[in-house]
Amino acid sequence: MFSPLAKLVQRAGELRWFRLRAKAEGYDWLRLNHPEAGAHCAKIRAEFTMHNGLAAVLLVSAAVYVFSDEAWRWSVLGDLIVGELLAAVRGRTTRDTFSATVTEFVKEAGFVNSKAT
Repeated sequence: MFSPLAKLVQRAGELRWFRLRAKAEGYDWLRLNHPEAGAHCAKIRAEFTMHNGLAAVLLVSAAVYVFSDEAWRWSVLGDLIVGELLAAVRGRTTRDTFSATVTEFVKEAGFVNSKAT
């Protein structure tokens, strides 16, 4: 249910305000030809997906908290917003780690970019 919003959080982290890095070229090739290295990269990918999902949940929680009928405190709203921002930044840094790891693994494994040939 939150995955489209989590993908939006990921895309927001890829905007020009942040350093846009190249996508992880050869990830599918790595998973097929070197399953252990591919599994390691898949774990890192799952981590940045989890952080983006957590950021989405905290964002929705902050919005729901603002419109709730119960009395609310600014400190709780601030905590939700700060938590959302931290999760989004952590998702971005983990995505950068994923890209760097895949790039290093495919380079060491001898991957040849199909677009370069």
